[in-house]
Amino acid sequence: MRGRAKDLSYAPSSGYRYDGLYEVTGEAREEGMSGFQICRFSLRRLPEERQELTPLEQQVKELLDGAPPRATSTVERVVRDTAVARKVKRWYDHTCQICRTPLVVGAGVSYAEGAHIQALGRPSNGPDVEGNVLCLCPNCHIRFDRGAMYLTDRLEVVDRFTDASAAHAVALLTVEEHRIQAKFLRAHRRFWGIDCAGA
Repeated sequence: MRGRAKDLSYAPSSGYRYDGLYEVTGEAREEGMSGFQICRFSLRRLPEERQELTPLEQQVKELLDGAPPRATSTVERVVRDTAVARKVKRWYDHTCQICRTPLVVGAGVSYAEGAHIQALGRPSNGPDVEGNVLCLCPNCHIRFDRGAMYLTDRLEVVDRFTDASAAHAVALLTVEEHRIQAKFLRAHRRFWGIDCAGA
């Protein structure tokens, strides 16, 4: 750290400045003006690739340089019943109902997300119940949530943006205990302005 000094051109104009990490290259002892022994050190700045800061050094640097601004905020969110999503994901052994891909993230561990058919938040206000939740991989989840894919009442998955010549409906993977309700499928299609005729 370097402090303000009148006779040093490389010193800050006021306060203190963090100037990086240095190594000691030499030392000397001499008598000071008051008669006490003074230790003087010669320092050399470490090259940039060695200028990594420890967490404590980073905090000191932020205090001297000014940390990024922080603001307090209040967030309103829908309270979800994670037990519902966990149950649906267990039914499918964490395998996506649309692409049927188990996203393996560890030894014997797969990842999936509980996706609401009729969204919970405003303006849809769907319920947090098993019949309104799908077990999806992150890719299918975001595409479904954005209306790029939808479900027919016959539980067929339709990709809205597939080339028309290659477009075809794929049956949604289902298990007997999962009773998906058509009213949620229709609410999802209405929200995205999808013509429900024949769906």
